[in-house]
This record gives sequence, C-alpha cells and structure tokens, in this order.
Amino acid sequence: MHPFLMGPNAFKKRGDAEPVSQGREAEVLPLLLQAAVLGATFGFREEAKTICAKLSEIRPDSEIPWIALAYAQMSVGKHRQAVKVLEKYALPRNPDHPLTQAFLALALKLAGDPGRARVTCDRVLRIETTGPAADMARAIRTEITNPVSRRIS
Repeated sequence: MHPFLMGPNAFKKRGDAEPVSQGREAEVLPLLLQAAVLGATFGFREEAKTICAKLSEIRPDSEIPWIALAYAQMSVGKHRQAVKVLEKYALPRNPDHPLTQAFLALALKLAGDPGRARVTCDRVLRIETTGPAADMARAIRTEITNPVSRRIS
C-alpha cells in the first residue's frame, strides 16, 4: 500500500501537529484501512467500500479512506472507478487536498484522460511545490509529456 496512506498520521486532522488517532485506535484504524484495500484488490469491493464508509464516519474530515479505496481500484485496473470514488467521496471533503488531487491525476491518466490529468497535476503544483503530492504530480506530468515507452525506444 502507498506509504502516505498508512500509519498514525493517515488520520491526522488538517493543521494538527499530532495524529488524531491515539492508543488502540491508532493501531486499529490503519489495519481496517489495509483490510479495505486488500478486500477491494481481491474483488470484495462492496465490503471495502463499507469499511471505508465506516472509517469515514469515525474521521469525517479525512480523505484517506477514499484515497485508499481508489488506490486499490487502480491496482486492479479499475481506473475509471477510482476516478469516481475520488470525485464522489474524497474531493468533497477538501477539494484542495494535494494528495487527493495527485491520486486523482494518477487515476485520470490511467483511465486514459491525460488532458484532465495534466490540469489536475497543475492544480497540485499550485497548491504545493514540495512534498509527496508535488512529487507525484511532477512524475505524472513527465509521464504524460514523455511516456516511458517513448523514452525506451
């Protein structure tokens, strides 16, 4: 699973220096997130969606459960479904969340929509210029502009 989606900081409230989850909860929430991703990866999509919805009830301001579900969808080739999950569930929580936008750009690129992916990457880079989301956005833009297949030949 993507390293930015795991650990006690996965459910950190925006602006908080400390993780939201403490003690037992800090152990259980990431495990449930992993269960959701594994479930989605192995075909238990409705169950995974249910787990993500429950995690979202516990942490209503967190996009992470929905990013994780979209990540799982992408890992099994369900790119358009990943776009739908991000647009319907993650983005409404915080439309300017750079990591959500970066994963949306990835899903759009994989779904065959490089134009929207490029616009989304540009949006990420307007929000932040350093960090994981900015790194993802730059990598996605590079791949759109100069695909690996073209660089190898």
